[in-house]
Amino acid sequence: MYFSHPGDSKEKRRRGIVLWVPRSIEELIRTAKEQLNVPEASCVLSEDEAKIIDVDLISDGQKLYLAVET
Repeated sequence: MYFSHPGDSKEKRRRGIVLWVPRSIEELIRTAKEQLNVPEASCVLSEDEAKIIDVDLISDGQKLYLAVET
């Protein structure tokens, strides 16, 4: 998981982390916020900028982005 917007250039991105996917999207967001130290983040986006609303929609090896929902 990365803290950035999928459309950001590689120069703007920060190093990401690898997490086990928990049973709920809320738990994933909470854990990622703690690990990446970004308390303002509020949603998870896929590479194509789609909002992930359920952890069952996440596939193995998929790149995810923790983002601030606007």
